[in-house]
Order: sequence, then structure tokens, then C-alpha cells
Amino acid sequence: MKRIGIFPNLEKAGTSEVCFELVRYLGGRGEEAVLPPAVAGALGLEKLSLPVERWGETVRLALVLGGDGTLLSAARALAPQAVPLLGVNFGHFGFLSEIERNDLFRELPRFLRGDFVLDPRLMLEVVVLRGEERVFKALCLNEVCVLKELLSRIAEISVFAGDSLLDTYLADGIIVATPTGSTAYSLSAGGPILHPSVDALIVTPVCPHSLSSRSIVSPSGTVLRVESREENQRMHLSVDGQISFGMEPGDRAFIKAYERPALLVRNEGWSFYEVLRRKMKEGGDKPAS
Repeated sequence: MKRIGIFPNLEKAGTSEVCFELVRYLGGRGEEAVLPPAVAGALGLEKLSLPVERWGETVRLALVLGGDGTLLSAARALAPQAVPLLGVNFGHFGFLSEIERNDLFRELPRFLRGDFVLDPRLMLEVVVLRGEERVFKALCLNEVCVLKELLSRIAEISVFAGDSLLDTYLADGIIVATPTGSTAYSLSAGGPILHPSVDALIVTPVCPHSLSSRSIVSPSGTVLRVESREENQRMHLSVDGQISFGMEPGDRAFIKAYERPALLVRNEGWSFYEVLRRKMKEGGDKPAS
């Protein structure tokens, strides 16, 4: 039996209540809901617990309740298993989500019927080598950042595309972003916006100390290598702004497109340009808090 996964961020107001409503609603339609073990335990629904790494066996659709950060987490966990992700926005921006919280139960029936299209999004895989030892590995949907440590002096960072030197930057760091991540940190650092169907990687320096240092768009088949040029420079690696790793001097970060995309669920007729126009205006109109 195919199941419906519920992947919530319980720190978002209202998600616990909606989880209970969804379990009842799905049960009434003859659907079986499953939850990540930690969530199931927190809600007292242990009988619905299923390790996320096993969702690919039986889950035909995952309902991701939260903001963009929740969907980033879900993508890292479920892209390798090709589980479609339906984002339900409980946050402010909700750039990646397809449904607003208040519309969930009105719009959900057609998604459960399979009346949707899939929006594949390029994922990145990053591996850090220390000598010949792999000391870190992760996937991401938005970006990998290699940044200087807080309060340390400016870093000298080299980026290689295969065996070719792309550039050496005097900067606070380097962002390697996907087209999905082009509207996130990379955009804030001056990078371009790419349509999500563009098959490419974006390399953007953070606060470069040269007016000639600009973003570079590279084919997705490129394997990028990022390393500090200074023997005593410690760097901080960040994945989707959610996972951190401390790089030692001499460590090398290898970044490439992952073999499987994240599968976002969309309505027929979904338009990236419409979402971009609407969400960017909403973000710009939000008063400072």
C-alpha cells in the first residue's frame, strides 16, 4: 500500500494541529499517513512512525509543512529516494512551496488523485577531503558556502573547474548555488537569477575585494573544487544554511551536481516567473522587524 508522508516543522505555529487533522483526513479517505520517528514520538503517534530513509519504499507523496527551510531539509532526505515533495507554506516567504496553509484541505484532494506535475530541481553533492580521507559529505538544494571564520581576516580562496583554475578570490567566501538557490544567498551576494530548468551551477564570491570579481555560471557537469590558498586559514562550510562543518587548512571541498533531482509537486500551469514576481514583491514590501 502506498502511503502519504507528513514531514512537518513542529516549531512552526499550527503544524502540530494540522498534522492531527491530516492523519484524520487521510484515514477517512483510506490513505495511510506516516511520520518521521521524532515527529511521531512528539505527537504521540508512534504507530505512524517510519524512518525517513525508508520512505522511498512505500511513500508516494510527502506533505512538507513549514517554510522554505523545511523543504530544504526534506529535499536532502528524500531526493535520493525520488519521493515527490508538496510544500505547504507555514512561513513568510514560501518561495518553494505550492500551497498556502489556509488552502491545504481545499487543494489537497487533487494532489492525492495525482493531478499534478513534477518540477525536478538540481541538487548538489559536496565532499570534503582531508588528504585522501573523506571527512564530510552532504547534499543540498540551494547552495554550498565556504566562508572565512567569523572575525578572521579576508580569505584567499581558489576555485577550480575540473583541473582548470576558475579564479582565486580575495573575499569573505564563495557560494556555489543551484538554479533553485539563485534566489537565495547567492542573489543577496550579487549573483544572477536562473530559471530552475537551467542546467548549471553558479559560483558567487562573498564581499570580494575586487571590482572585477563576478559570478560565473558553469555547466552542471562541472566538478568544482574550493580550497583556501593560505596554510593557516580555517574555513567554515555551510550546506543550505542548515548544516555546518569546520574545514581545516589544506581541506578541499568538491562540489558537483547530484545524480538525482529533488521532485517538487506543482499545479498544472505553474510559472516560475509568476512566483518570482509575486514573492519578490512580497519580500520587498515586508516591513523591517
